[in-house]
Amino acid sequence: MANSNPYQVRKWVHRFQMLYLWLIRTLLFFLPNSNLFMRIRGSLYRPVFKSCGPGFKVANDVVINAPQKIELGSNVYFAVGCVISGGGTIKIGDNVLFGPKNLVIANNHAFNGTHYRELIELGETVVEDNCWVGAHCCLLMGSRLKKGSLLAAGSILARPHENEHMLVAGNPAKEIKPVKAHAPS
Repeated sequence: MANSNPYQVRKWVHRFQMLYLWLIRTLLFFLPNSNLFMRIRGSLYRPVFKSCGPGFKVANDVVINAPQKIELGSNVYFAVGCVISGGGTIKIGDNVLFGPKNLVIANNHAFNGTHYRELIELGETVVEDNCWVGAHCCLLMGSRLKKGSLLAAGSILARPHENEHMLVAGNPAKEIKPVKAHAPS
């Protein structure tokens, strides 16, 4: 294949990645969400990401799209039913927990004058180190959850936040109060 088209090669690589992700999701769906099996899922997902630190754990029924634009730190955990769609760039720091049924996206549909179907706007979504994202949250394109923050259950984060170690909640999500560190008992 001396004259191979780079676009065709990328297309086949993308198809292979999508098939690989589907196989992981389908074959491991019925395994329990024990620590061992979540680590096995994580280790099987690791090669398709742009970067992924050690200790990655994935519960079942997690959907990951466009993993080549997703960067994960160490000890990241996705609970049951999370959807991570990296059309744009998604950066997740170290020691980040995602509760069940979260949506993390880095793209959006744009209006072309008559409809929203064709134009896709790409952006960046960032979750910094040591954050916890509660259940049923949406992190939309352009959002940033700062270091040590907690996104309360059911919140929609649509923009970057300024301060670290904050409780962020609501629709749209706003900084509520500082998060206090608890001494281990």
